[in-house]
Amino acid sequence: MTKTSVTKIVLLLILFTGVIQYFYPSIIDIIALSPRDISLNPIKYVINIVSHMFVHLSFFHLLANTLFIFFFGSILEERIGSLKYGLVFLTTGIVAGLVFTLLTLMYSLNYGGAGASGAALGVFACLVSLAPEMNVYIMFTKFRITHTLYILTAIYILSLSIESITHITGIIVGSVIGRNLKYKGG
Repeated sequence: MTKTSVTKIVLLLILFTGVIQYFYPSIIDIIALSPRDISLNPIKYVINIVSHMFVHLSFFHLLANTLFIFFFGSILEERIGSLKYGLVFLTTGIVAGLVFTLLTLMYSLNYGGAGASGAALGVFACLVSLAPEMNVYIMFTKFRITHTLYILTAIYILSLSIESITHITGIIVGSVIGRNLKYKGG
């Protein structure tokens, strides 16, 4: 029996949602994370804390997240297994969504959150924690994977927005999970 790849399922859900979104743009209002739904429609909020990871705000947003998940998610899934990989993806994405909700409510902002960036960066950070010696190529230049994570984190810190804080949240949660997996033997 062939093992099902969670990475492939995640990518198919993101791409499927992207196609639907292309033909039916208002689906973002249904699937995206809307912090005001905590009080207005709590069941919708609970569903959207997961579904927001599969809808994206632009083609570039979708492309960046799917590439990250494709390259780094498949490596992480191979290292830790499908169940643990799925839990890393969901946990980092949900925690990033909760931080987004907290910040938008704290600052009385009224806009929704969408995308798998928190989860994709969480997956990446988890992989960095497990394989810090790994190298990646960016524009034909070899970098240590840890340096790549440091550069991304610095960019998000310098751009300091609610979105960048949710990205950093994914990185932190993924790093903590990765360290935990590393010290517990995977």
